Order: sequence, then C-alpha cells, then structure tokens
Amino acid sequence: MSDGGGFTALAPVRAPAPEVREPVRADASLRPWQATAQYGVSPFVNGYTRPLPSYAETFSGPGYYTPPPKSSVWATLALVFALLGVVLSVPALLAIVFGHIGVVQTRNNLMRGRGLAMAALVLGYVVVGFWALLLTAFWLSG
Repeated sequence: MSDGGGFTALAPVRAPAPEVREPVRADASLRPWQATAQYGVSPFVNGYTRPLPSYAETFSGPGYYTPPPKSSVWATLALVFALLGVVLSVPALLAIVFGHIGVVQTRNNLMRGRGLAMAALVLGYVVVGFWALLLTAFWLSG
C-alpha cells in the first residue's frame, strides 16, 4: 500500500518557454493619423457606429472641435418638392424619389437629414394618395 492514498506521484510538467518577439515600433516619420493605416482599422468602428474621425479633425485646435456631419441635399430637396407637391401635385412624385435617396444617404449616420427625408416621404405619399383618390372620384363620377 502506498502513502498517497492509492495515488502515485507524477513527474513535474514543465511549460514550454514563451516565444520572445521583437516589439513593434511605430514609424517615427508618420503622423498619428497616418499610422492608423499601418495598424489597421479600429475595433470600435462597426455597422452601428459612425466612423471615428481622423486625428487631424479631432485634434485640430482649442477644445478639440469636430465638425458635425453634413446635411443631405437630397433630403432637403425632397422636403421642398413635397411642400410644392401640396399645391401642384406633380412635384410630390419627385419628393418620393428624392426622399428615398435621402433615406439611403442618411442610413449610416454619416449625413444629417433623415427626419427631413422621412417627412418628405410621408407628405409625398399623402399628396399622391389624395390626388389619386380625387382623380379616381372624378373619373367614376363622369
């Protein structure tokens, strides 16, 4: 009978020596915003976030002001044509087309104006539906 309660001692296991790598050093001639390309894309940029601004935009002056995203011209034009479509009816069709383009442009938050595009789509579809009902009623009555 053994003293270990039925177990025999095993030989000690030694872990392999870790591989020693040379540290990666940034190229001193590169600016910080240029060095980002050397190391790849940030893991914080994905389909649900805005892309990170460049270092030049972020650290551009006192207070580190980053300019807001630009407004979508298509969304603005869509709302203008939707308002004109209330009176003239034909521009409402353009409002629907421009509104869809504006929604696509503002989908990933790189541009502002999604509310304008959605309002233009709603107003455009309401105006086109009203005129379609009016013309249908006029056609059926005559």
